Amino acid sequence: MDMRKRIQSIFIISVFIIGLGFVAAGLIKEDKKQQVYAPRHESSEMDQEKASAKGMTEIMKRLYADVNTREINFHEIKNAYQESLSKRKKSGRSIGMNWQSLGPNNQGGRTRALIIDKDDSELLVTGGVSGGIYRSTNGGTRWTKASNVTGAVMITSSIQTANGDMYMGTGAGFGESFPGTGLYKSTDRGLTWNVLASTVPADIISNSNNQDWTNINDLAADPNNGNTLYAATNTGLFYSTDGGATWTKPQFTPPAVNSGECQDIIFSGDNARLFVGYRGRFVYSDSPTDGSSYQSSSHSSSYLRQKIATSKANPNYVYVATVNGGNFFGVLENIYLSKDKGVTFEVLDPPPPITSANWDLTGEKRDGTLGGGQGWYDWAFTADPADENRFFIGAVQLWRYDGNWTRASAQSEGAFPYYVHADVHEIVWDQNNPSTV
Repeated sequence: MDMRKRIQSIFIISVFIIGLGFVAAGLIKEDKKQQVYAPRHESSEMDQEKASAKGMTEIMKRLYADVNTREINFHEIKNAYQESLSKRKKSGRSIGMNWQSLGPNNQGGRTRALIIDKDDSELLVTGGVSGGIYRSTNGGTRWTKASNVTGAVMITSSIQTANGDMYMGTGAGFGESFPGTGLYKSTDRGLTWNVLASTVPADIISNSNNQDWTNINDLAADPNNGNTLYAATNTGLFYSTDGGATWTKPQFTPPAVNSGECQDIIFSGDNARLFVGYRGRFVYSDSPTDGSSYQSSSHSSSYLRQKIATSKANPNYVYVATVNGGNFFGVLENIYLSKDKGVTFEVLDPPPPITSANWDLTGEKRDGTLGGGQGWYDWAFTADPADENRFFIGAVQLWRYDGNWTRASAQSEGAFPYYVHADVHEIVWDQNNPSTV
């Protein structure tokens, strides 16, 4: 009898252990299943919404919004940050531990600014919209964060001047409305940074689009003078001739107007003419520090956003890619080409293949129709410096044009020879290697 009981007990225990094994295996399997990356085109409608620009805004609200009002109050955020710093200093407590990051070091957040050093292609400097400036001396294999840049520094634009100085602009516009803290400058190739006092908004907390320097959308530098640069801001175009110490807002002669959201600035391929794009307007000047020299172009229309592209191969070629603000909100409106240095424009021929099955440039086909896209949020455009008939345009997808339209990459791994994660906010050419982008 004792033997039977012992066998019965062993049997019950064995079944119990096996059962636990199956449960554990199921949990591990489920956990692995949850961690699998789901490409945008294979995700559910809810997942697609979370991955969209609207989803990003919702996540930011969950992270920073007041629990009662559901609105982001930058005054409260700043006070909380300062209070935490004060408590940390007062406590004076330390357990004598030093921490070192073990990685991963190749997983970045959303990036709208990148500088490839003009003399050293291995030296890269970038900034994150979620905060921070980073530097790499080995072509991006490993990054080091600039230690003297603290707080929520939302980097959205960058430029390197002829003398090697670097600048990073802050403030996330284009539908996000997160105010910046001014323009940051480095005189040691990105090792250390200091904010330029002349560009700090009068009241960072107010988050007013009517306040100068709330958003620095783009930067351009005089190729012949290291101290002269231009800033496209939420209230118009500004320029500095003393390395950012002081700034001037040029007064244009009508019909040209320097007001409202200035979105993009770039020099012509021969650096002789500056092109400036606003929301719905386009102007140019051969003497950019002289406000009376700016001329309006025939290109100006009622588009929501634009990006300008030029090529050193042919200074007369100017491309403009615009985003629709009408019924097809956020979708590519058109691509225009000027062959007379921005004076007149014509619609590009052949046009983009918007009826193609794999065309989803701005995410407009996620719901099965040509509905709203997110070009208002991510919009990248650049021309090949060695070939004026070749350019790249990116948003959710990335496309190449060279007389024909070709899908340049896929936004999910394994689905295409070249993988570029959505969304595309910036495309930069290596000045030392024109074939590298």
